[in-house]
Amino acid sequence: MTGNLLIAITIIVTGYLFTLAKIYNPETIRLWSFLAQISGLFGSVLISLNFILAIRSRIIEKVFDGLDKAYKVHNKIGNIALILAVNHPLFLIINSLPFNTSKLYLVPNISNPAYFFGILTLYTLIVLVSITIFIDLPYKFWKKTHELMGLVIIFGSLHSFLIISDVSTFLPLRIWILGFNFVALTAYFYKRYFYYFFRPKNNYIVKKITHDKNYLIIDLTVADNSKLIHFNPGQFAFFSLAGNKRDEHPFSILEESDKFLKIGTKVIGKFTLSLTELKSGDLVSVNGPFGTFAGNLHRSKEMVWISGGIGITPFLSMIKSLKPDQTVTMVHSTKSSESGIFSDLFKNYAYYFPNFNFNLHFSDLTGRLNENLIASYASLTENTHVYMCGPNKMMEYISHQLPKKGIKRKRIIFEDFNLK
Repeated sequence: MTGNLLIAITIIVTGYLFTLAKIYNPETIRLWSFLAQISGLFGSVLISLNFILAIRSRIIEKVFDGLDKAYKVHNKIGNIALILAVNHPLFLIINSLPFNTSKLYLVPNISNPAYFFGILTLYTLIVLVSITIFIDLPYKFWKKTHELMGLVIIFGSLHSFLIISDVSTFLPLRIWILGFNFVALTAYFYKRYFYYFFRPKNNYIVKKITHDKNYLIIDLTVADNSKLIHFNPGQFAFFSLAGNKRDEHPFSILEESDKFLKIGTKVIGKFTLSLTELKSGDLVSVNGPFGTFAGNLHRSKEMVWISGGIGITPFLSMIKSLKPDQTVTMVHSTKSSESGIFSDLFKNYAYYFPNFNFNLHFSDLTGRLNENLIASYASLTENTHVYMCGPNKMMEYISHQLPKKGIKRKRIIFEDFNLK
């Protein structure tokens, strides 16, 4: 993956410049001091990369082969940056033993600005990342915590600029670190304050709403003087309601034709519940398209589609792009108590398209979907491509088990539609 390669190159260049700084300014290398410096440098670069990855950009999506994959890397980098940030003062304290310098590295003191901003960076990062990891926040509050992450890059940049270290004494390293900090600051302020003004403004009008207690389907048509968006199968877009452009949520495109769009979702939160109250003629802002889930669909002749919950939605647009020489067996895992507003659509497609076979798996009756059950629904061969979309735990479990049935990992394609 190009994105992972670029991250690796960034880490290597950081390490190389740090080595040059030591050659340029030779000093006795002490282990704990060395570890403190390297953790601080890598932590600074990774935090900066995290802000760059947070930009909802098609360039980022292309580099990482999918916005969902870029967000996964974003989460992993954030966790690693937290570990490095915690270790940075810890190594400094160990390096100063037997003298007790904990107060210098852990207690904010405005009279020493360099350390003051470094400590603020550490505590802000710990609090916000811990909230993200350990608390399942509603989307609105989760988004607020990420907006506050801007404090991390602001405090961190001030720390890098003020601290007396290799960054301040070796110009190439200084340009590299502060350059990353500057780009990250630019990315943060763009995403936080300017993105909603400069993004493409594509408005659609609500034409029809179909919903029950669990699921919702909305028919939209492009508004006058607004640009028509063209979607590929399996793609999604971010939707927001008129008067609240900042509250965006991703939904799969179920169908597109001429000036018409159809989207679907599960009613599971405040925003999706508010969608049920939309009326014909209401305005909806659409930002997209995004997603590479079905980018290589045309190359697959034998396929198994596996969905769980609302992960069923991307496949509705994919089914219409099937060619006569492609065969698909689809397995949708659901609870027997859930409605069939989407599954009924697939049953209709299966009736008219002989190369498409649809199966419902009721998890509360026959247990969790696994590789053996999938093999009972579909013929798995070395030529089979598997496409999955659903809960993370389901996809991770099945992707690790399918190789037992002869499915190569490179033939297992899944999309993490949880973009929190």
